[in-house]
Amino acid sequence: MAGLETKELQGEATVTLQDVQVLFGLPIDGDVFSGVWYETNDSDWIPFVVTYLGITPQAIGDRGIRRGRILISVLMTELNEEVGDTIESHQQRARVYILAMMGGILFSDANAYDVSLSFLHTIVDLSPANRISWGSAVLAHLYRNLCKAATNYEAKAINGSLLLVQQWVYERIPSLAPMLKNDVRKIPEDLPPNQIPLIPAPYGSRWHGKRTNKNTPAHVLSTVRSLLSALTPRQFIWQPYDDELFARLPEQCVADRPLWSYRGAIIFWATIETHLPDRVCRQFGWGQPIPGVKHLLPAQTQYSYINLF
Repeated sequence: MAGLETKELQGEATVTLQDVQVLFGLPIDGDVFSGVWYETNDSDWIPFVVTYLGITPQAIGDRGIRRGRILISVLMTELNEEVGDTIESHQQRARVYILAMMGGILFSDANAYDVSLSFLHTIVDLSPANRISWGSAVLAHLYRNLCKAATNYEAKAINGSLLLVQQWVYERIPSLAPMLKNDVRKIPEDLPPNQIPLIPAPYGSRWHGKRTNKNTPAHVLSTVRSLLSALTPRQFIWQPYDDELFARLPEQCVADRPLWSYRGAIIFWATIETHLPDRVCRQFGWGQPIPGVKHLLPAQTQYSYINLF
């Protein structure tokens, strides 16, 4: 967590379940992301890959699968191939896309060029019934790796979804954000309310449009560190999202809104971290009391994610 302090208590700030769902559109409510980390011979993975990804042994090659991990380049090559007309073909292609996204964006680790095939077991069933709390898993993985980087002064890289961190920074620290040329957030003042366009994708996608770094630092570490060191509470946006924005976002970005203030364990495989919204109350529009006094969500709730064990 980052702390913003002056003579008066201002509070801490961090990435929360709200940010994961609003920016990435990932579900919060669902089954815990856990299971078996498979230790299987590389040759035994090939029929599994052929069945569920539709990638042929020829496309995999001799070095496409190593130590239970498949090269992301193999997945990207497959995405450029023409997809078949059957439902099975489309499901296979969807798994290829999801697996590449897991290794490259959501759960990146020290092996930057490949992704564990153990993830494939979690997406064999693509039906709505197999609803996993992907958002909490991504956040747990990120929390653990940010902690590792913060406590290891010799660390030269950070694992986890750094794209999520980058977009979180852009939303809350305008002095570090590029200028968007076509920002979906801006609405003409003379536009009638019934003509305000909806935002068709997760909110974080707006940072992939045309932008310029003319007035912001880009890839200059010393400048970024200087700006962060001199940052004041007035230069930090505690609430970059509001009800007006929520009304324009896709349903997937606001579906689990009651769980954004969930206080408790979040899980990714064997990693268990704690989501503590009571330490960042200002991000939810509340006053900041002494953290840890009470839970922000009732113990009895209808949401399945609370029933972790």
